[in-house]
Amino acid sequence: MAQAKECKQRLSAWQEADLVRWILAEESCGRAPSKVQVRNFATKILTAGGDPAPLGKRWIDGFLRRNLEVKTKIGRPLSAARATYTTRGAVVNFFNLFASHIRDKSIKTTNIANIDENGIQEGETKAGKVLGTAKSRRIYKKASDSSTWVTVLEAITGASKRLTPLVIFTGASLQAQ
Repeated sequence: MAQAKECKQRLSAWQEADLVRWILAEESCGRAPSKVQVRNFATKILTAGGDPAPLGKRWIDGFLRRNLEVKTKIGRPLSAARATYTTRGAVVNFFNLFASHIRDKSIKTTNIANIDENGIQEGETKAGKVLGTAKSRRIYKKASDSSTWVTVLEAITGASKRLTPLVIFTGASLQAQ
């Protein structure tokens, strides 16, 4: 059935396969494209081939039905540094070192705290629907390092005691309030 309708498609099967490869490559680099970006890229492919007519309103829906290896999902921002430096080896090394410090210094669970930092970016973020591999449920996109952030720190001890959250605003001076 799909081959019967291929002659009515604007992009050929190999052009769509190339578009799928581009989407997956962009996702693997932390730049998963939005529907608009995929549509614009497909339009550029058509224009380069001498077909300047715009794509139909539902073209992206048909593209996704024909190419099951990509789907829409929510893109969540992830800092460029975290994307670059968080590796399996680095995490394993950290926890091995952490365990040795706890053992060597006889640290009690009441003196260990798990602290979670959550940043809230002021202005535009990269969150939103993007396209990527159908094999995963979410994708993280690298965010710009040049934005203003409000940081919230939350903590709980190894003895399950919740500590008062701390909110940090960007600023050059401290106000008494």
